Amino acid sequence: MTDNSQTPEERAVQLYDRGLQCSEALLKTYNERLELGLGSTALRMASGFAHGYGGAGLSCGCLTSAIMVLGALYGRTKPDEPEERVQTLASEMERRFHDRFGTDYCADLTLGLRWGGEEQRRHCTQVVRESVRILEDILREAGLPAAGDRPPSPHGTAAH
Repeated sequence: MTDNSQTPEERAVQLYDRGLQCSEALLKTYNERLELGLGSTALRMASGFAHGYGGAGLSCGCLTSAIMVLGALYGRTKPDEPEERVQTLASEMERRFHDRFGTDYCADLTLGLRWGGEEQRRHCTQVVRESVRILEDILREAGLPAAGDRPPSPHGTAAH
């Protein structure tokens, strides 16, 4: 059960501290806070993005999950639905993440840190925090819902 008084940042860090990977913690946080309706299968899919795509060191799991949140809010399911908004927001998320950290790659973010060590965990906790802050800024600036509110559908009807 979640503590509704927690900020998204606090919740994501709590989940990460309890053993979820960064990608899992971020997606689970926003599934709860925005009531995205993602089932356990969707949440398990975030597991493969940890450690930069299953340990490959590529795109950080926080960034990947933040973009999945934007897709859950404003992605499309049919080719005739608009994609510009989600593409713009995803691009902005990537740009800000890269500006903040200087890279998108997990391997670069954790360069020189022993994986699973205390220093790596502390460092990645900060990446989780900052990723949530960036996503919160993007959601707020885009006029998307505050945590706990349901998003308006980009198609004029209730989302989901």
